[in-house]
Amino acid sequence: MKTNDKRIMSIRNEQGLGLIELMISVVIGAFILGGVFQLHATSRANSMVGEGTSRIQENVRYIFSQIEDDASQTGNFGCFAQTFVVGSRPGVGSILGSNKAIGSDGETVAIEKGHRYFLDDMIYGTDGAVDDGSDPMAQDEVVFRYASRAAAIPVDSYKVCPDPDTKDEVFPQEIELDISALADRNTYGTLDQYEVALIGDCRAAVYMMITNDPSADIDIEAGIGTVKFEFNTYAPEGHYNEFLGNEYEGLDPPNSSPIERYTPGVEIPGCGGSNDSSRARPYLYAGRSAYTYSIKQSAAGKELGVNCSDEHPEYCALFRDSEEMAEGVEQFQVAYGWQPDGGGGTLMFGTADAVEAAGAWNDVDRLRITVTLNSVENAKLGGDSGSSRLLTKTITRTIAIRNQIQN
Repeated sequence: MKTNDKRIMSIRNEQGLGLIELMISVVIGAFILGGVFQLHATSRANSMVGEGTSRIQENVRYIFSQIEDDASQTGNFGCFAQTFVVGSRPGVGSILGSNKAIGSDGETVAIEKGHRYFLDDMIYGTDGAVDDGSDPMAQDEVVFRYASRAAAIPVDSYKVCPDPDTKDEVFPQEIELDISALADRNTYGTLDQYEVALIGDCRAAVYMMITNDPSADIDIEAGIGTVKFEFNTYAPEGHYNEFLGNEYEGLDPPNSSPIERYTPGVEIPGCGGSNDSSRARPYLYAGRSAYTYSIKQSAAGKELGVNCSDEHPEYCALFRDSEEMAEGVEQFQVAYGWQPDGGGGTLMFGTADAVEAAGAWNDVDRLRITVTLNSVENAKLGGDSGSSRLLTKTITRTIAIRNQIQN
């Protein structure tokens, strides 16, 4: 009898959980799992806010560091800053012309204000670009013009052809560059056909277009690279310098050739004229020499077929020429600062139109730039329960233009 009682008690002990106990376990597990999901969602929302904030901060640093770099060099042309030619004074000139439109007399047209190589102004801007579809938000644009000393290649020799009829002696159409140094050889490797280069010494500088393919005219063993500046050869349509070419009659200003007489110890057969080695050695400055900042449709927007607009500011981007610097830049506003009366007046800021009306482009010595950036991707503020939208931040900075001179 005692044996049976023990067996019954053993069976009862092995019956396991009841329904009530099971339901309690399920409820507790659901609470725990819900807490885990909530924690994950909140962490993800906070992570997206952090990523968006970091993206904006990084873009701000990069944008302003590049603008400050360009602004600090504006008006610099080697070993002298821009001075505009009056009589025989030195300065920056150009032999560039455009065959995009031909005048009634059959001559190529001159480069006009607003063109990247219009040299009357070292800095130039527009208020709300023309609404041609490429800039639907009509933001400001600004152009910086300078020659980068870091991209200078020394001239070794050049041909001087003293033909009084063609006047080619003023502008040698073939120049040999000294690329014996590795840094100069690397810079030479960046030169492209139809690129506009600046050639200058400490007296003057001239914009000219490269008409040959520099990579095909290089003698590494001799340390020489050759560039040509032939007349009446124009960049093809679609190139960023489309329709530009070298035109002697287009020289502006007329007394700006820096290299009429310079051949350091080299006499080139077939060319005449005396060499003046006392002149400062000229350099060719690679790079585009003029950079335009503007807002356009981002690469991501083009891929998706979505325009930069008020409805889709995440598909807007700030460009430096054709280079996309940062996406999510939805506002770019520029105010120009100058002191009237030759620098003796009260500092004032104004729009590009105000500067143009005052004829003060060469007096502008600082910029006040305002940029609004967004996070490109939506983020939820206030955790998972918050609203989802783009993060935005507006930054304003004032940047000095060190080489700009007062008239």
